[in-house]
Amino acid sequence: MKDTLKSATCLLLLIVLSLTSCQKKVSDATDVLFDALDTEKDLPAYNIYYSDAPEYSQSVLSNDKCLRLYRDENMVSYAQSFACALGCDDLVWEIHVFVAKSLGDAGFIENALSKRLDIIQSREIYIYDMDTYEKRVASGKVFRDGKVVCLVICDNTEGILDVIKKAV
Repeated sequence: MKDTLKSATCLLLLIVLSLTSCQKKVSDATDVLFDALDTEKDLPAYNIYYSDAPEYSQSVLSNDKCLRLYRDENMVSYAQSFACALGCDDLVWEIHVFVAKSLGDAGFIENALSKRLDIIQSREIYIYDMDTYEKRVASGKVFRDGKVVCLVICDNTEGILDVIKKAV
């Protein structure tokens, strides 16, 4: 009886350990973004915003910037980490990576990034260079895998998304 109980306890412990080790570790958004940027050969000038930016740096994504970009001033509150690279000047070139706090928050982020893509595709914003606008905007995509949500608008959207998918 003791051996059966001991074996059952060991088996239960083994099952619990194997199940917890199978859970997918979600990467940090900044790491994912830089993995994607490292694969690109011809990067335009860009500004970067990320969740761990020093408080008074240019890389802080303020509520005002969130409202202008995503039409949601609370966007960063849904994320445990985020990182965005936005083309400078009038280039349409953007990569947004968010790791949500929960699956529900991932839905809010996905909705906001989809709205951002819709705004750009509907030409609500008229500051972009027309030579590259059509090609990049047409290939723009929102991608979600669990709590990771991304928006990619660039020359190599599929290649960037492949890197992001492998990283998450």
